[in-house]
Amino acid sequence: MVVMPRSSDKRERLIEAAKSLIHRRGFHRTTLADIAAESAVPLGDQDPRANLKRFLRHLMADSDEVAECGCPHGTLSQELRKMSSPLTGRAEGTLQVLIDWAAGQFRRAGVARPKSTGFGFIARVQGTMMLTHALHDPKRLKQQFKYIGEWLDTL
Repeated sequence: MVVMPRSSDKRERLIEAAKSLIHRRGFHRTTLADIAAESAVPLGDQDPRANLKRFLRHLMADSDEVAECGCPHGTLSQELRKMSSPLTGRAEGTLQVLIDWAAGQFRRAGVARPKSTGFGFIARVQGTMMLTHALHDPKRLKQQFKYIGEWLDTL
């Protein structure tokens, strides 16, 4: 008889994988995809629109930090572009990962032109985060992300 793991088993596997990876690689070099792979728990296996909304909620939870420091992905990409180092050529990768992920979610949702829609989604998110930081106004981030969530409902 095959025993299906309970959700608490998944949670424990995720926690243990995260602790192990963060210890070995450090916090900033450990991704959710790495943790999911290490724990054998699928990442984002739910409704693609729900995944996109969860992404927005995650960013909204950090709205005060975004207002203070900006977006970590956007800031890293900008700073890498300014450097004369081997990392300069990889600057686009910091945001391309998000664009590709969003395009995949829109593809799974059956949206026409998923690459373009994914790019537009991330562009809107990044623009909102940049303005939130420039104006130091976390309320605007929450308001605009609410509008983006409503737009997702129309797709």
